[in-house]
Amino acid sequence: MFTWLIILAAYTSLCSQNPGVDSLRQIAVEHPADTIGINVLIRMANKFAEDNSGLDSAILFAREAYELADQIDYAPGRAEAAYTEAYAHDLAGHLSLALEYYEKARQQYETIDNVEQVAVCMNGKGVACYFQGEYGKALQYYLECLDYANAHNLKFQAANTQLNIGVIYRLTDKYDEAINIYQENVRIRKDLMDSTNLALVYNNLAVVYTYLKQFDRAIEYLDTSITIYQQLQDSFKLGALYVTLGDTYRSQGKSDLAMSNLKKGYDIMQKFNDNIHQSKALLYMGQTQFQSDNFVQAEVFYKEALKVLEESELDDIRLDIYKALASNNEAQGKYQPAYEYLSQYLLIFEKLQSEEKLRATEEMQTKYETAKKEQELISLASEKALIDIQLSAAQRRNLFLGTGLLIFGILSFIIYRFYKKVQSQNQVISENLKEKEYLLEELKKAQEQMVRSEKMASIGQLTAGIAHEINNPVNFIKNNAQALQLDIQDLQRLTDAIIKNDIAGNKNELIEKIKHEIDLETIHGEVGALVNGVQNGVDRISTIVRSLRHLTYMDQGQRVVTSLHEALDSAAEVIMTNYLDRISLEKNYQAPDQITAFPSQLHQLFLNLLNNAAQAIDEKGIIIIKTTDDPEGVKIQISDNGVGMNEETRTKIFDPFYTTKKIGEGTGLGLSISHAIIQNHDGGIDVESEVGKGTRITVMLPKGEG
Repeated sequence: MFTWLIILAAYTSLCSQNPGVDSLRQIAVEHPADTIGINVLIRMANKFAEDNSGLDSAILFAREAYELADQIDYAPGRAEAAYTEAYAHDLAGHLSLALEYYEKARQQYETIDNVEQVAVCMNGKGVACYFQGEYGKALQYYLECLDYANAHNLKFQAANTQLNIGVIYRLTDKYDEAINIYQENVRIRKDLMDSTNLALVYNNLAVVYTYLKQFDRAIEYLDTSITIYQQLQDSFKLGALYVTLGDTYRSQGKSDLAMSNLKKGYDIMQKFNDNIHQSKALLYMGQTQFQSDNFVQAEVFYKEALKVLEESELDDIRLDIYKALASNNEAQGKYQPAYEYLSQYLLIFEKLQSEEKLRATEEMQTKYETAKKEQELISLASEKALIDIQLSAAQRRNLFLGTGLLIFGILSFIIYRFYKKVQSQNQVISENLKEKEYLLEELKKAQEQMVRSEKMASIGQLTAGIAHEINNPVNFIKNNAQALQLDIQDLQRLTDAIIKNDIAGNKNELIEKIKHEIDLETIHGEVGALVNGVQNGVDRISTIVRSLRHLTYMDQGQRVVTSLHEALDSAAEVIMTNYLDRISLEKNYQAPDQITAFPSQLHQLFLNLLNNAAQAIDEKGIIIIKTTDDPEGVKIQISDNGVGMNEETRTKIFDPFYTTKKIGEGTGLGLSISHAIIQNHDGGIDVESEVGKGTRITVMLPKGEG
């Protein structure tokens, strides 16, 4: 018994000093190894679990309570202690340990026939998986819990588990299943007269219909939920719902209703000093004004939202606000502030990713240092563990008062029991860290792709404007050239008549003089050639403009049926305009023409490849484009007889910013972008090259539905 008192005294060094915990600790000292002491330890564990900074202490107290309950075969104590430890692991993000102790608690509750808590443990497994993003496992545990709750007529637990299942269906895009289970939950909540949770179910239904862009249905359920909260006089939830309703009206394009509800929500949440919903309401009001082209007012709301967040760490909302400010300034042509806001957006984005990585690293480091200290303390435990048994009562009192070393020795003995578990946790943490680093790298790649896509979209818009502006004067010149040709033909008829009259002997001295001065016969030959030259030039410009139109086609997020050969022809027309004097082009099209692709990306790909082929030819040369059908898809080969590449260069050509061109002649991004486009089409690329003989690039694209 006295050993247990020393252990409890050692625990006090881990505990923060507050009256509630101190009073519970005193009761535990007075009731060692009995049901009162065990229950007090569990309550202490729960108190520490309420504060995330005390989760380690919560786990220690719960573990000790379980062991003491086991010593006196106190099953309810074992069950409660295991559940409390599971809950603490759940809050700490230790998924495997949380599942282990929820299962241990479930087994203990079964021994005492506590079916309600058995269901709670089963549901707890699902919640633990849900918060770790393991939606498949969460759904499995929820469904098991639902079956158990229904079998034992646990109506409230069944209803709550149904609600959790609906959330999983919604998060995994199974909207029909989510709607069905929510509607069933509405019926159950009405039978149970559970108004509070009924409003929550209506709110969840509104979220699903918002995802489906069925805004009228979403608004219908939000209005119903608002009515319930008005009856319950729950102002906080009412304010949050007004913000959600306003944002839904904004998505529907109903700006007046959006602003009205957002203002209601904002005013209510101001009274609660709730930064989250205040900032969201201001953000949505700004977006509503932006949609109505009220850019100045939109900026006012956005900046006010930032002011609300000044004293908070809500970087996820701040991220959306900076992105909105960047778009707002870009729409007004204010590119400098737009760039500055976008820079702030990227800084916060990178900060969030760095913090996540840092947290994982610090957790792993803490576990490592803990394990190391435990090893150092083991030797102390082996020397001191038996002293307590051999000492007299007086000696024990003296030791308890004067020997801190023994306390630490016994504490180390307790910690040793966790050593093996910590080792396994370290391994899991290390694996999780590697996975997070991989995901971070993938996210960075996705971000780069997003920036590249935005640039391509801007280039497309710019090109469309240029093509439009060029097309107007070209049409003017073309029409005038046609009219001029008709006028010249009429004048030529007149001069021909004059010449015939002159030949017939009706000579006129003035006409004869002018003929000699202007060399009329030469003019007749030159005028036709000049007009034809103008017409040919206009036709070439029109061809280029038509080709540029392909670059202005904005991909809409999915592939469409596209003409492969038209894409190749239009790219060739643009590129070869600069090389017609020295490079010839041959085409050999044998593949099916129709494929499914992203049209603008396809044209960008062929522009890059043909431009590289042309630039590889120093003097006169030839480019050959060949397409063939293949069991794996459509094969496109672009060959040139240019300078070629050595093996070292060939292995680097897809690296971003790698170029063999002189400074200022190339960015080194053309083939890198081309490679990304091919990957985006689930295709492949192969490069064959020999120095002095040329290069052949083979692209394989899937046919799709074309």
